[in-house]
Amino acid sequence: MVRKYSQHSSQLCDSIPCSLTDGRDQSISLVVTTNDSEAIEAIREGFLQVFEHVAVQSHSSVSGIAPLPMGFSAGVKGAQHRIANLVRGKKVLEGQVIIGVEEMVAEILPGK
Repeated sequence: MVRKYSQHSSQLCDSIPCSLTDGRDQSISLVVTTNDSEAIEAIREGFLQVFEHVAVQSHSSVSGIAPLPMGFSAGVKGAQHRIANLVRGKKVLEGQVIIGVEEMVAEILPGK
C-alpha cells in the first residue's frame, strides 16, 4: 500500500507546475486530508523523489459521502469534498498543495 501511495505521489509531482532548476530551495508545503500515518508517510516519500524538503500537515476533513464509497468516481468526489471543506474552514495557507485522500471500494472485472 505504501508503494502505491508513493507511486501516485510521484506522478502527482510531475503535474505540479514548478521550476526546480533555478537554484532556489526546492521545497513544498502539503496539506493532506487524512490522519492515517501510513498514507501521510507514503505521500511524503513520493514528493521527496522530486523535492528536497517536504512539509506535510494533516487535517481530518469530512467527505460528506458514504463511509466507504463504491467506485472510482465516488472516491474522487469524496476527496474533492474533503479538500473543499478544508478550504472553507480556512485551514490551508496560500501556496500549500492540498491532497484529498479517500478510501473507496472499486470492483475490477476481468477483461473490462
